[in-house]
Amino acid sequence: MEPAERSSRDPAREETTAGREAARSQDEEQRRLRQQQVAYEAKVQAQSAREEDASNGVAQGVLGRAYLASAVLLAEYGHWQRPDDKVATARYHKHHTHHAVYEPAYTQTNDLRVFGEGHVLYFYFLKFMALVFCILAVVPALLAVIVFALGPWYNGRADIDNVMLGNFGLVSSVNGSTSLDFLLAANEYVSTVIDSVFTLKSFDAAKSPEFEVVTGLLFRTDDVSNPASLPGGGNKTNTLVALSVIDMLAVLAFFGFCLYFITWTYRKAKNTLQTTVTIKNYSVRVRDVPHDVDVEDLWEHFSKYGEVARIDLAYACFDLMDMVMERHKIVDKCERALAVLQRSAEALPKVEEAKEIALLNHQYDLQLVNRAIQNQQDIFYSKSTGQRSDIVGAFVVFKEEVSKERCLKAQPTLLFGCIHRPMPEELLFLGKHPLRVTQAPEPTDLKYENLEISDERRAAYWLVSWLLKLLILLVGFVLVGLSPAIRHNLGAWESGTPVETCNQHCRYDSVDGVPQLDAATRNIYRTCHETGLLPGSGLDCEETSVCYECYCRMVIISMLLSEAAYCSEYKGLLAVQIGSQALAVLTIVAVNVALPWIIERLSQFEKHHVRTAEARSATRAILIMYVLNTSSIVIANAYFPNLRRLLEDNVAGRFLFLGIYSDLSPNWYTDVARPIAFSQYIGIVGRAAREGVVLWWTRHKRSTAWKSLTQRQLNNAHTGPEFVLASRYGEHLGVIFITLLYSAAIPVLFWSCALSFTVAYFLEKYMLLKV
Repeated sequence: MEPAERSSRDPAREETTAGREAARSQDEEQRRLRQQQVAYEAKVQAQSAREEDASNGVAQGVLGRAYLASAVLLAEYGHWQRPDDKVATARYHKHHTHHAVYEPAYTQTNDLRVFGEGHVLYFYFLKFMALVFCILAVVPALLAVIVFALGPWYNGRADIDNVMLGNFGLVSSVNGSTSLDFLLAANEYVSTVIDSVFTLKSFDAAKSPEFEVVTGLLFRTDDVSNPASLPGGGNKTNTLVALSVIDMLAVLAFFGFCLYFITWTYRKAKNTLQTTVTIKNYSVRVRDVPHDVDVEDLWEHFSKYGEVARIDLAYACFDLMDMVMERHKIVDKCERALAVLQRSAEALPKVEEAKEIALLNHQYDLQLVNRAIQNQQDIFYSKSTGQRSDIVGAFVVFKEEVSKERCLKAQPTLLFGCIHRPMPEELLFLGKHPLRVTQAPEPTDLKYENLEISDERRAAYWLVSWLLKLLILLVGFVLVGLSPAIRHNLGAWESGTPVETCNQHCRYDSVDGVPQLDAATRNIYRTCHETGLLPGSGLDCEETSVCYECYCRMVIISMLLSEAAYCSEYKGLLAVQIGSQALAVLTIVAVNVALPWIIERLSQFEKHHVRTAEARSATRAILIMYVLNTSSIVIANAYFPNLRRLLEDNVAGRFLFLGIYSDLSPNWYTDVARPIAFSQYIGIVGRAAREGVVLWWTRHKRSTAWKSLTQRQLNNAHTGPEFVLASRYGEHLGVIFITLLYSAAIPVLFWSCALSFTVAYFLEKYMLLKV
């Protein structure tokens, strides 16, 4: 952008002078480029000749390489200038003054105002959320955990699902019994829904979608069955209702606090804006201006709203910015190659010519990119008018704020950035150009290189960005979907005894849904498996010999680790079962931890005009993808009969949509809720580990700064990581959403959420102040 002020000038003289200077500059640049190219080609030809001589047996030094005298190189390129540590240190302290001033343990949240009001509000968000979820971790979470832990459903299993709703057990009873198979035969409500009520011959039935529907129905109290009682006394139904009421009141209190916090945040931000006056308060942004607009015409057009102080024109610089970034990289390579050449010449009597060739290569590339930059600037420069024709917008600054308000009020209403009603003729620029005039953002908030990107192109970039995001989710879903596929193949027993044979010849007691064997039956099954003979009688076991395998497969599918010693011969299947859940958990955690880095790049790809819009896009995307990715295990384990029938003849049908859960039965908590809970706890460790890697890398760069050959390298070694708020907000909002979505049935999520915000507050404050 270039400021334009009104002044008297002689266009003819300025054009003549500017033309002469441009021609002289261009001639000098072309002369330097030709000299550089001639020197480079001569060096390359000499190198090629030496390589040809070496291939013909002519001695060229050690291993046929050519060397140059160090004295000649030092005379031509000079001596190496050691990077000034004082300059790097001064630059470091200039950008990190707070490192020597603030201590994380004693720094209050308000003291972070030196970083900006946004950082203050962010750490207040972490602090208040940590406090609120610590309260919720006691009421209702601790109460629910105690009640659920008293449940009898997962007898003999020591795991996190013991403190979930699935362990609470059946809330109905028949004649005082809560046995699952007894309830199946006696419950009239279930018999009206299911055509044929079957008895529980083996626990395998509990791993079918049909039985999961029945179990889900039995978990509801009806008029026929009586409420079950708690082990310590009390009514299960009343207890569950009381817990639900407490949970609902806690969630309503949380939302009430959120409304208060939003209002409080808005008030603080508003007060900050009212007490801070910047150029934004007097500026408007003008779009759809002609590419060759004259500043004088713009000045005259906007003067009718009030006195104009200045007009800044925005030029197309997207391609130019890419060239400048490439030039920055080449300059860095040139400096490094020169430093290597100089250091080698100072330390050795002779230096390999290849090092000079590398330097010449980079210098030649630098000349080429400089010329490309100049050509890009000349494309839109008109020598006849002395103006550029690549104008993509303008920023008009008024002398009074009331003039800006008058200008904005006069503009037609915009819908999605477009004028949706005819513009009055008096508002048309030069009588024919409708301009889009909006509030100007802060100059530091603008991304000038993206201003030339049209709304249509940005919409296309946004679409491609979200397609890539959905592709990432799809990959994660496929990996998570392998978990039920592995369990399905274990339950199908494709390489073992068929399920039908097990159901016909073997029987396991199912107390509250847990497969069990008494001591005598355990001995019979194990002895028949090992010897084929009944213990004590010596008779042939016949079909009973398969029951040990059947039972062990049952307990492995049900994740009864207490039976691992008894089923030691099938420890490989147990490892596969545990690995299937670990795969789901690690996939969810890995994708969630990598999301900020991925989303940040994709948000940049969307080419937003302002940085705040890019930050909002990143926050929304991380929140949505975090929730969808964490919930993918719910979808992977859900029962979709029509979709399964559609895919049963395809390859995808063997790996995807093999879930059996159409309701939240006890097995759902084992196969689905447990990985969700684990993913949240491991996610805390993953995010802390990510910060730890950043901390280690920053410390490593500073400890090895003495190896820097150039001043640029030394400066970069003292540069800390950028503290990006957008990605952090998205992650934390995702944690809140997952917690509130599943916390009624998985109360330990309140604990993970409280721990997550507490760790984030202290760890991120340390990263901001000391890294």
